[in-house]
Amino acid sequence: MKAWIVKEAGNLASLEMVERDIPKPSDGQIRVRVGAIGLNSADLQMIDGHHPRQPQFPYMPGMEVAGTVVDQHDDAFGVFPGDHVMAWLPYGGLAEEVIVDSGCCWVAPRSLSMVETAAYLMSYGTAHLALNRRARLADDETLLVLGAGGAMGAAAVALGRIKGVQIVAAAGGAEKCELARTMGADHVIDVNTEDLADRMAALNIKADVVFDPVGGDLFRQALSTISHEGRIISLGYAGGEIQEMHADELLWRNIDLIGFELGGYLPGHWEAVRQGFSSLAHAISDGRMTPYVGHVFPFEKAMEAYKLLAERRRVGKVVLHIHD
Repeated sequence: MKAWIVKEAGNLASLEMVERDIPKPSDGQIRVRVGAIGLNSADLQMIDGHHPRQPQFPYMPGMEVAGTVVDQHDDAFGVFPGDHVMAWLPYGGLAEEVIVDSGCCWVAPRSLSMVETAAYLMSYGTAHLALNRRARLADDETLLVLGAGGAMGAAAVALGRIKGVQIVAAAGGAEKCELARTMGADHVIDVNTEDLADRMAALNIKADVVFDPVGGDLFRQALSTISHEGRIISLGYAGGEIQEMHADELLWRNIDLIGFELGGYLPGHWEAVRQGFSSLAHAISDGRMTPYVGHVFPFEKAMEAYKLLAERRRVGKVVLHIHD
């Protein structure tokens, strides 16, 4: 089978297609014939050599796949051969066939294509659990979404619209701002031309929950917009700078700083993730939500796809397509 490996830390140019033997499942594992692969900012952190679950080089990147179950070990559970599934891996997803743990693989909604399924797990699963389980977003609150033109941010806007909250979306550039409007934002701030804190003040809006996959200066600006007992949830630092603040600011302002990372729930806390996907499936089946895909590349163009992601030119999700 064909697969992509990264040979050197910090060198995207060392990404290379190779031939590998088809893997076999062992205890609790499932083999999936991959139809599409979702690319994520966390992939780039791992390629740079700075991810908390950093593998040794050379290694195979890719955390999120959609495909069909073709084989499984006797004690695997939850899915069966022939099922259309979505799966999470710590890494190793950029291949025509992959091995995944039972607790990290779920039957995908039937209405979704392979490409849509590959855009669903990490972005919408993360946004749903982050907003509802960790940040405890209530129906009458205001949600500020940073990075709203990216995959995870666009998902957060869509889920906020389904929940019925007021949404302020911050994105960089006209195209990303237009995506945020399309996904359902009430107010859109172009952070390339406007100061986030100043615009929030002009709108006379305080955020009860700040959804932050960006970090850096936007995180610092967002801090000034949080309401009394507001929550800021950190989901990554796609902007390149890790979020930092003094704990005393949490104390005297009565605000919460919350972390969330989907991989931290898997496979040990898979039931919470399963419940989240069950809730999302209802929104898909009744037509309230369809995963947004911004860019689709053939499997052979993985280098070009990762460059788009690294240069922050993507609008929405980037997906590699192998077959339907």
